Amino acid sequence: MKSSLFLAMLSHCLLAYSVGCQNAKAPTAEPEPITTQESEGFRPGALGMEPPLLTRHEQLDKHLGQLVAIRGTVSNSKIATIIGVDVKPGELRGEDCYAVGILTKWTTTQEQLDELVEKHGPVATRGPGTTYKLYFDLSGKGAQARKWPSESDAKTK
Repeated sequence: MKSSLFLAMLSHCLLAYSVGCQNAKAPTAEPEPITTQESEGFRPGALGMEPPLLTRHEQLDKHLGQLVAIRGTVSNSKIATIIGVDVKPGELRGEDCYAVGILTKWTTTQEQLDELVEKHGPVATRGPGTTYKLYFDLSGKGAQARKWPSESDAKTK
């Protein structure tokens, strides 16, 4: 059974239990996986899951709080990103990479930054704005960038 169907069934059962319904029916239709022609060959094996593969910044808000894969070039900046999402780059800046994790969004205001400086003195920040980050697990570890497999890599396996 695919994990997305399992999660849908579990949430349906929990909702039914919480309102005291004894005749709850589990959903029967399996949700459609989100794939594009570009992501067709990308299938992470963990739990048989097929997270959506995001390749454009405009796709991010639609998938907040979800397990996703992102693909793009790792930025060559102090805080490395792929399509505008913070990742741990390792030695892969400038390379075509992917990362998998739970997508989050943080918005920081100038007032929040002013409070931070009042409490802790001068600190390095990006300034006010919106930040996206992929979390690898619930402990708060950021997702690691991994090199996107080339066609020659796929042929040798």
